[in-house]
Amino acid sequence: GAQFKILQEALANIIDGYTKIELDLPMQFTGETTVLSSANREQLRDAYVWFDWFSIPQIEVKGDKDSEEMSSHVFLSVQSIPFYVESCKLFLALVPTLPHDDFEDVSCNYCTWLDRGWCRLEIW
Repeated sequence: GAQFKILQEALANIIDGYTKIELDLPMQFTGETTVLSSANREQLRDAYVWFDWFSIPQIEVKGDKDSEEMSSHVFLSVQSIPFYVESCKLFLALVPTLPHDDFEDVSCNYCTWLDRGWCRLEIW
């Protein structure tokens, strides 16, 4: 719930121009502008959102860590991530600092997001 609320607030603030978003370094190297234009921000009003946290099966949520079928679904879902990233016009990594759901005194943030290999690949 906390991540989704932050996503809603972030998108509203981006659309309204309160939050400035810089494009990632690979895009900047291609000569793209470094800040979203007002036209780009306006397109977000009617955009589709693919949010990996609820679009990829979460093994712990399903509670079936040993299931071959579940592992296969997770594998196929993770394999599809590059398609979604490649198809999108805007990729936003929303990685607020929040407490980990399963481990006391552990936080999730931008650095822990970068620890996951496929997350680093999403940037490029």
